Amino acid sequence: MFEPLETDRLVLRPFGEADREQAIRLLRNDEISKTYMLPEFEDDSAAESVFRHLLSLSQQEKHFVRAICLENRLIGFLNDVEIRDGTVELGYVIHPDDQNRGYATEALTAFIWELFQRGYRAVQAGYFEENPASGRVMEKSGMHPISKSEDITYRGIVHHCLYYELENPIKTLGTHIRYLPAAEEPLSAEVYCIQGKNHTYLYDVGNNNQSLSFIRSVRNLSTAILSHPHKDHTGNVLKTKISTVYVGDRTQEILNFGTIVNETIELEEGIIIIPCPSVHTSGSLLLNVYGEYCLIGDLFYHRPPVNPVLVEQMLEALAGIDTSYFVSSHGCEKQIYPKDLFVAELRKEFEKE
Repeated sequence: MFEPLETDRLVLRPFGEADREQAIRLLRNDEISKTYMLPEFEDDSAAESVFRHLLSLSQQEKHFVRAICLENRLIGFLNDVEIRDGTVELGYVIHPDDQNRGYATEALTAFIWELFQRGYRAVQAGYFEENPASGRVMEKSGMHPISKSEDITYRGIVHHCLYYELENPIKTLGTHIRYLPAAEEPLSAEVYCIQGKNHTYLYDVGNNNQSLSFIRSVRNLSTAILSHPHKDHTGNVLKTKISTVYVGDRTQEILNFGTIVNETIELEEGIIIIPCPSVHTSGSLLLNVYGEYCLIGDLFYHRPPVNPVLVEQMLEALAGIDTSYFVSSHGCEKQIYPKDLFVAELRKEFEKE
């Protein structure tokens, strides 16, 4: 059985036998059948065969069919229309009595990111041109219009179908790190998801809706580390349900939130929080992942002049870290530096000032 997917208000889960009556109510609804392609059912028994099909598909690994539930009440469902070349096309239904409350957007957004976590390349959805409300749901879920369109004949009427898509933005760094790249408007730093042997950790939480969707899609997440207090790294922290958040003293002072780290902490073997002097802001925390990649946030970003004593303290601390690479925020894929080269080059830059 698949694990239910919970959002702020909804639960997305496989269908069960107890859903029969409410599912048939959805399938036989006249408003739904105008824009969601369904057979014309003469009675409830005729609709039951479609319910049985949905129930069966919702139990299968190769399909993505989920009941959308609000307080144990079935209000809609999501289903895969087509899966091809790493792209999943989705359809979705919300009962008219429950529309215009954001449920479709909430469910679709959560399911898109569930598919991204499973490694799918992109998610698509289409809507009949005369149903622009469905297109707005796609937009609010982060999807963008694409050039794909087609004419579909449904119940004797030709409908022009328009499509939206969202490509999977999640990147990988080595074996143990996935991350969401930084964004400019609003300014939001990378969010790193680190898979340990026993737990899953976040380094920074970003400051936009996409970062929040990424965080909420990570299963069994309980711990985050904030590199420093700036909003582009911390903005989402109170919107998450993360129970343990490690911060530097300056971050705790500004946010009035989190557990202060003043000395090195090993969260589990090979995953280590390291407080480090920084010319960017005091109270910076680094995260060393198995001695391969050390995440440093905005540690060395600065505006001259800087205190030479602080510079030397920062450089000495960096030189003493057992890692192969340092990884800085805002353009992570271009800012992965071999340790010794990074420290040497950074020293040269400060000597010029």
